[in-house]
Amino acid sequence: MTLRFGTDGVRGDADRELTDELVEALARAAARVLPAARVLIGRDPRASGPRIEAALVRGFVAEGVGVDLLGVAPTPAVAWLSAADDQPA
Repeated sequence: MTLRFGTDGVRGDADRELTDELVEALARAAARVLPAARVLIGRDPRASGPRIEAALVRGFVAEGVGVDLLGVAPTPAVAWLSAADDQPA
């Protein structure tokens, strides 16, 4: 599988393509363009979830953006919370 960007985020083989460095760089880039002091992060229950979540947190925090971790959460729930709290997800 090749790395793809879609409506639910970045898609790719978690172990080969979604490296910690890439995920952290994506979070840093998002932090630079999102007008937000905080973001929401939800994840799926796969084994790679905690590693990817941690890399996202490092990237956002490095850019001065606060993070609210939702843990394992379905995409529609993250989208609803994002809209309800007026926070990017």
